[in-house]
Amino acid sequence: KKPKPEVEETAEPENSGKGRWGANLVSFRQDWYAKSKAEEFAQRGISVVIVPVEVKGETWYRLRAGGFANRTEANNYAAKAKRTLNLTSVWVTPD
Repeated sequence: KKPKPEVEETAEPENSGKGRWGANLVSFRQDWYAKSKAEEFAQRGISVVIVPVEVKGETWYRLRAGGFANRTEANNYAAKAKRTLNLTSVWVTPD
């Protein structure tokens, strides 16, 4: 039996300042679980990529939808994803 995943939804986003925007939906400590959730999200119409990030010396696997032209588009998508997936916390950052 696989261990219950630990969910982290409040990590500080990284700001690369490239000018394009993305919506960070949720992060997990286990890569296998992040992959499973990404597939589930895709089946529900929310396409994401898995981005490994370091938070306090640990690797987390962040599910992110990116490539939005501006913050407004990213915020609109984030709100849709939050409703569709019943998430408690999403945040928008530059890609």
